[in-house]
Amino acid sequence: MHRLITTALLASALLAGAAPAADFDNVRGSYVLEDGRSLSICQSGRRLYAELDGQARIEIVATAASSFAARDGSLALHFAQHANGSVSGVQLRQAAPLAGR
Repeated sequence: MHRLITTALLASALLAGAAPAADFDNVRGSYVLEDGRSLSICQSGRRLYAELDGQARIEIVATAASSFAARDGSLALHFAQHANGSVSGVQLRQAAPLAGR
């Protein structure tokens, strides 16, 4: 069920188009997650990427205001963003690996 919801959100985001590059300014940077892992958000051209604890970076797309998901559905991010645009934290949700992977 979780994978279907993530896929539906991702599909609607892709149909709606990518967020303007200016929207990425406030979420780019490095974060320490509640479990101690580090998350880096970087931009290359008009694309935004997430890198978790030095693993290979993966492209993410906006799914809603302050929310992003990996194109492959492997993770979802929600940024705690204030009215002035500043970000005070991020929540990471990773999809459970499929059986046999």
